[in-house]
Parts: sequence; C-alpha cells; structure tokens
Amino acid sequence: MTAFYLAAALLTACALCFILPPLLRRDSARSTAAARAVANLAILRDQLRELDADLAAGTIDAAGYAASRRDLERRVASDVPAEPAPDAAGKGGVRRLPAVLLALAVPVLAGGLYIAVGTPAALDPAQLIPSEEQARQAAQGELAELVAGMAQQLKDKPGDVAGWTMLARSYASMGNFAEAAKTYRHLIGLERDNPALLVDFADVLAMSQGRTMQGEPEELVKRALVLDPENVKALSLSGSTAFERGDFAGAVAQWKKILPLVPADSETARNTIDSIGVAQQREDGAGEL
Repeated sequence: MTAFYLAAALLTACALCFILPPLLRRDSARSTAAARAVANLAILRDQLRELDADLAAGTIDAAGYAASRRDLERRVASDVPAEPAPDAAGKGGVRRLPAVLLALAVPVLAGGLYIAVGTPAALDPAQLIPSEEQARQAAQGELAELVAGMAQQLKDKPGDVAGWTMLARSYASMGNFAEAAKTYRHLIGLERDNPALLVDFADVLAMSQGRTMQGEPEELVKRALVLDPENVKALSLSGSTAFERGDFAGAVAQWKKILPLVPADSETARNTIDSIGVAQQREDGAGEL
C-alpha cells in the first residue's frame, strides 16, 4: 500500500509540474511588468523635476519648457500603463491563489475519483495476500478441473490401468471417496489379483460408507493378504477391522506383523507401536471386567 501511495504522489507531482509553471510564469510576468512601470514612472518624475529646476534657473525659456513637458507626458502615456499593476508585496499572493488551489485540488479530486470508481479495498495487504483457506480452495478448484479433464479423457481409454489408478487416487486426495471407490471398482475389473489395488479399494470404500471396514472392505483386505501376506497396508487395515469389532488381541496380532517389515525409526513403526499399546490397554481393561 505504501508503494502505491508513493507512486500516486509521484504521478501527481509530475502532473503539477506541467500545469503550474505556465500559471506562475504569467504571475511572474505581471510582476515584472508592474516593476518596470514603477521604475519608468520614477525616472520620468525625476526628469520633470529637473525640467522644473531648469525653468526656475532660467536655463530654458517657457516655450522650451512647454515642449519638453509635452514630450515627457507622451512618454508617460506610452511607458506607464493606464492602471498600474499592484506591487508584488500587495496582491502577488492573490495572483498565485489559482495555482495554489489547483495544486491542492488535483490530488484531492484524483483521490476522490479513485474512491468512487476504483477499488480501494485492493490496497489492503490482507486482500493482497490470500489466506491459507483461500489458497487451499484455489488449489482444490484447480485440482477438480484437472481431475474432471482426466476422467473425460479416460472414457475413451477404459483399459488404461495407470490412468484409472491416477484418477482413483486423485478422487481420494480430494475427499471424493464415492467416486474413488467407483473408479477402483473399475480397476479391480481390469486386475482382480492386484493386492495394492484391492487394499486401496477397501480403504476408500470404508471411507465412503461411514469409515467402517465391516462388509466388503474386510473381504477385500482378506483377498489382498492371501495374495500378499506381507502387504503393510493390508495388515494395518486388518488390525483396524479387528479393533473395530472389539477383537483387541486380533488387532495386536495383525499390527505386530508390520514391525519387522518397516524401518524401526519410521513413522509407520511409531504409529503401529502406539496402536498396539492402545489395543493392549483395551484388552487388559476388558479382561479385568
């Protein structure tokens, strides 16, 4: 905003540089003319006094005096305006008044016009810098357009496993689990024995039906574990299914299978250990009852 005000002030100053000089020059010219008239009048008065002195001293006769006086009067008429301009100390400030008013009016009028028809709110830094929520919504809008275009293109490529997999994952990242599940179902029709697709399908299907693994999601996980007993995501979901049913011992058993398959310092290992601890506490509490 500060940069905008500085730029506006600079542009206003440039405009005034073109407008004010002619006004001030006219004022200066009038002042110079007035000063010249005053000086000429003073000189003519001195000459008239000298002429009077010469007549009194007898160095000039009456006829010569009359002729010389008429000549001075003609010079007064030609060299001095009929209405001498006021001196600079008198009304010079009045002459400069239009220039001063114009210098004040230009920025005031420009500012008022901008407020009336411009966009002053755009100068607010809070408006210039998008909020985190605005940035997130903009990103989601762009992603939605890309995904819609991808889905349109894949209608002509029903057998493109890589393309449909990317589309399903894009739907899932957008939180559109219903469309993601529909897309994975199409993929499973293309590759029935792909454990990774089975597990991802089970995950989004569970999310689309209220975050529960019961029913088809559980069956999909079982199929995946038959194909790949060491599939980490399938073991994790299998443990979650058991935990959801209240089978805490079964959940612990499935989750413990994950630990040898992942690095000990990985986030997956830490999260699995935390989940095992929660399940064991629930199991111990159920045993006490």
